[in-house]
Amino acid sequence: MAWLPMTINSVWPLVQNDHGHMVFAYAKSWLTDATAIPLSQSLALTKKHFTRNDCRGFFAGILPDESKREIIARNLGISVRNDFAMLERIGVECAAAVTFIAEGGEPSGALPLPLADVRLTGGPLKHAQELDAAYLLSASCRLIPQDLTRCSK
Repeated sequence: MAWLPMTINSVWPLVQNDHGHMVFAYAKSWLTDATAIPLSQSLALTKKHFTRNDCRGFFAGILPDESKREIIARNLGISVRNDFAMLERIGVECAAAVTFIAEGGEPSGALPLPLADVRLTGGPLKHAQELDAAYLLSASCRLIPQDLTRCSK
């Protein structure tokens, strides 16, 4: 049986078997990690191998809606119903809390940053932040919920 593996967040293998069916199982290292959480409630932390029917709802839900999906599938030359092929080709670009990387592939250079490490140093976003701060500081106490301010009367 040939498997076409893909890694999710470098932890969980997602594969497509000889019949074209997607199969998912949590890595042993994830199952033994005390901080591990499941990908979704429908994919509980277990040694079980999830079948196409078990995991399709979660993985298909990460992909674009049908109209956009049809355009993407046509442009990539893949079947609109092949969730695995779609994830393999655009999974790294999908807006989700997980990243899909084909085996041997590299994660994109964009990695999440802690918000505390982000600083606006200039330009229109910094200007907008300053305008927002000035407005909030000048606003009447009646406009802002009392539990969020320390207004004096």
